Amino acid sequence: MSKKIKCIFKKKTIWGEKGGIEWLSSGFVRNFALPQEIVSIYSENKFKLIKKAEAKKKEEEIIQEKKVQEIYQQLHGKKIAFSLKKDEHNKTFGSISSKEILHELEKLGFSFHKEQLVKFSPLKEIGNHEIFLKIGSGLLAKINLTIINK
Repeated sequence: MSKKIKCIFKKKTIWGEKGGIEWLSSGFVRNFALPQEIVSIYSENKFKLIKKAEAKKKEEEIIQEKKVQEIYQQLHGKKIAFSLKKDEHNKTFGSISSKEILHELEKLGFSFHKEQLVKFSPLKEIGNHEIFLKIGSGLLAKINLTIINK
């Protein structure tokens, strides 16, 4: 019968969940799990540290989720206006790009990346448009964009 070692999982694997405690064969632990940094050998202090780190991480996630909700509340339904020139045939000169929209949001105190605009293509028509901004945690904020004639 092989000797077993009590281990704490550092990662989720087929053998156990992250933070889980299992008895594993000493050969497996020495030759595979420790070199691959899948487990660490169990001790009360290590176990307490891991549980404390998990609790801190959950607390940080809750704080981050509240911040995302606040940004969503401030941004959803926000109205932004731009102007474009038109010629005598009602064709516009230029367009409103993601860069201009993000710059306008930056003026309002929000910082986003181009990738957070959902299915966006440059706007070339005068009138009202809706754009969607991915904020996080699956939240999409709708921004009402108005383009007027210069």
